[in-house]
This record gives sequence, structure tokens and C-alpha cells, in this order.
Amino acid sequence: MLPRKSSATSTLPTAPICLARFASRSRTLAWLLTALLAGTVTVAEAAPRKTSAKGKSPSRSGAKAKAGGESHSGSEAEAIAGSKIALLEFRGDNVDLIRGQVIKVLKTKVREVSINVRPADSTEQYRDMGAAMNLALYVQGHIKDMSKDQAVLTIDLRSGVSGRKLTTVKFTGNRRKLYADAEDELWKKIEKPFGRACLEATRAVRHHNAPLRIDAGDPLDDISARSSL
Repeated sequence: MLPRKSSATSTLPTAPICLARFASRSRTLAWLLTALLAGTVTVAEAAPRKTSAKGKSPSRSGAKAKAGGESHSGSEAEAIAGSKIALLEFRGDNVDLIRGQVIKVLKTKVREVSINVRPADSTEQYRDMGAAMNLALYVQGHIKDMSKDQAVLTIDLRSGVSGRKLTTVKFTGNRRKLYADAEDELWKKIEKPFGRACLEATRAVRHHNAPLRIDAGDPLDDISARSSL
């Protein structure tokens, strides 16, 4: 009968095998961990490049928007320089000096300023007159004395295409100050709506009502001459 092997002796050969398997798995895990970390670093490094690529688009779009704005401003400047406007009568007392200053300012901006146009009675009449005279807009003023030393100067802009009022600007002070404001500050306040109106006038298709014709029959002198025959 063969001697029985002890259990301690039978388990000894399996220990190196387990250690070898554990070491192999550890190396595999370490390799996977290294690969994962390497992939993470690669993605993290690539992400800023993608972001920076995207970051260029707003600057490009901003440059395009700026170029478009400059082009639009240039178009308005050209429209202003080629426009014809009407400066209507100013209402109020002693308005000739300030009106003359406004004429002086506007003549340096536009092609022609008509100063003998009478105010119309309605929006439709302003529209028709603007079409007939090829006006970009109307400028009208009003000076109202508030006290002995204070007055208010009101300037209205009206479209020569639609006949509607576009904007109103006001200046307050004594007459000397109003004269200076008309020279130094007026154009700064009206330039943008002025330019838009002139640009609109270059693109608009003008229509105005034809003069009303009435057939009243024969003149009275002809009728009396025929009855005497």
C-alpha cells in the first residue's frame, strides 16, 4: 500500500502558478491603464485644438459684420452726397438767422437744398411732391420762446418717399446757444436717420398721383357768342 501524500505537499506546486497568473494579469491591467491614460491625454490635447478652431469663426464673422457695416455706412454717405432735399419754412419769431445756419450746414452734405418749397397739408401731398421733385427728405424747424432768455429749437425730418415724419430733435437755450448748436450739434443728431432716408430714396420706385383734370365744357365767352348769332 502506497504512502498517502500530505495536503501541504500537494498545494505547493500551485502557488508559483497563481503568482505567475497574477503577475500576468497585473501587467495586462497596467498596459490597459497606460493605454487608457495615453488616449485620455491625446483627446485632452486634441480638444483645445478643436476649440481654438471654433474660436476663429466668431472673429471671422465679426470681421464680416464690420465690413458689412462699413459698406452700409459708405452707401449711406454716397446717398447723402447725391441727394436733393427741401428745407421748409421755419415757424416762430426771428428764425431767419438760425434757418440760414441750418442751410449752411446741410449744403455741405447734400447735392442740392431747395429752400422755396412750401409745407404741404397732408402726408400724401408730401409724398407726391417728393416724387415730383425727386426729394429724399424734408427738413423743417420751429423756434418757440419759453422765457426771456430761453427758447427751444425743434428740427423735424420727413421722408420724401413716404411723406411721413421720421424723427425730431430738440435744442434748448438762448438764441446764441441755439445758433451754435445748429452749427456744431445738429448734424451729429440727424446723421443716421438722414442717411437712411437718403439711401431709401435711391432704392425707391416713385409713384405720385396724376393732376386732376376736369372737363367743364365750352368757355362762357364761346357760349355767349353762339347765342348772339
